[in-house]
Amino acid sequence: MPQRALRLLPKRERTRDDRRCFGRLKVLDFSTLLPGPMASLFLAEAGADVIKVERPDHGEEMRIYDPKWGRDSVNFAMLNRGKRASL
Repeated sequence: MPQRALRLLPKRERTRDDRRCFGRLKVLDFSTLLPGPMASLFLAEAGADVIKVERPDHGEEMRIYDPKWGRDSVNFAMLNRGKRASL
């Protein structure tokens, strides 16, 4: 059975993030609470550029739950690490 050849970018155009699984993927995350942020966290950890978009009137609901780390919830900080933010 023939092996498939992987198509790589020339070395001069490749960046460190491009070599990761989803290095060129951009994701807008409009999700709240647990399932959506967890899914976008997996994408961010695989190299995608994830932008968390929150509601302008009060932001993400997960911010208010205890325990707190500073002014945000520990769960909120954990689920949204590695993401950029837009309020």
